[in-house]
Amino acid sequence: MPKATTTYPDNVVHGRRRKNAGWHPKGKRAYRAAKTKIIQCLTYYREPRLYHLILSGNTYSKHKTVLTNLCQRLTRARVPHEWFSARECSVERGEHLHIFVLVDADGSPPQAILNTFDDGWLTKECRKHKLNDPWIASPSNEVHAGNYYAQLPYLGPTNRATEQATQRLVDAMEWLTYIYKARDKLDAEWEKQGQIFSASRPNRDKAVAAIDSSQPILIGKIPIKVKTGDNLLDAMIGRMQHIHQLPRASTDAAA
Repeated sequence: MPKATTTYPDNVVHGRRRKNAGWHPKGKRAYRAAKTKIIQCLTYYREPRLYHLILSGNTYSKHKTVLTNLCQRLTRARVPHEWFSARECSVERGEHLHIFVLVDADGSPPQAILNTFDDGWLTKECRKHKLNDPWIASPSNEVHAGNYYAQLPYLGPTNRATEQATQRLVDAMEWLTYIYKARDKLDAEWEKQGQIFSASRPNRDKAVAAIDSSQPILIGKIPIKVKTGDNLLDAMIGRMQHIHQLPRASTDAAA
């Protein structure tokens, strides 16, 4: 059986206005891992959103402190989330951290935390640690309807696999590639201190456990197949959707 292949978009990584020096040597592997995790989440996140947050000023350790506190804040607010980051340094912005944060807005509003208002928690937290005010970069494609986040489709049972939802997913995966570019990354110096590309590290069974604990098995409700044009992406979606159709061991044992 032939292996699925993935599409690695180049128009963001190589830059529309500025040259981004292509993919970082470790960027494609990190990108593929991030894409895999996002697809897993989309099969049980009911209202998934992808935010692009930039923290700048001060040092990397302070950026990570704010990121850790942000995750704790989201957890306390009962907002499921995952994150993917890239460390960079540029002349105009100095040392900074790009963070893509995937959240499930179903139930708890993440915009109460993920905003850049002067009196908002995130801005106050950045100022507390002597960082610049936070910046949330909006997706530029009009398919996201002008939101400052990318609205992604739910891909589990009874999903609505509309053409617009698929377009948003494909564009968001292209948008995500930006942080895996080669430009502004000081490899030799930073790799002595830690990762250039870091990400949330949940238990590997978290996705399946979340499905089992929060989603009933819907007999006859087979997830709608999604075709994005990316063979690996389509294979990932199909594999995770299949989990919803598997009978639970505990249920079978009880029966």
